[in-house]
Amino acid sequence: MLCCLGFLLAHGKVGAADEPSIDKTPPVKIQPQEARKFIGQNVEVTFLVKAAKYSEKRKTVYLDSEANFHLETNLGIAIDEQGIFLLKDVEKIESPADHFRGKAIRVTGFLILEDERPYIRVTSSRQISVIPQPAPKP
Repeated sequence: MLCCLGFLLAHGKVGAADEPSIDKTPPVKIQPQEARKFIGQNVEVTFLVKAAKYSEKRKTVYLDSEANFHLETNLGIAIDEQGIFLLKDVEKIESPADHFRGKAIRVTGFLILEDERPYIRVTSSRQISVIPQPAPKP
């Protein structure tokens, strides 16, 4: 199955067009604590990843804007199986949770409410990137 998915991805048969309800309008730039006001909208958000983990049960990597994901101000990023595969295959990121933990990231996508919490589901490596930080001055 993965070999077939890899072939389809490599030949452009799976990707952005397969994402539900693609909106061609530019994403709204928001702060993570504002996420609940923008459910259902295409957004762009930047924040420092304060917590990151892989859920074996859900086969999903979760990145959180707060150390405690239960806080009302937390925005979660949920990288699904396809997103994990693409990050490993295209970006050569073996462990997305470890890679993004403690780094500033930029994420674009549709805000959803799942289990009463706001999330952006990442299905493509193009949706997420690390924001380069300036080197500390000596």
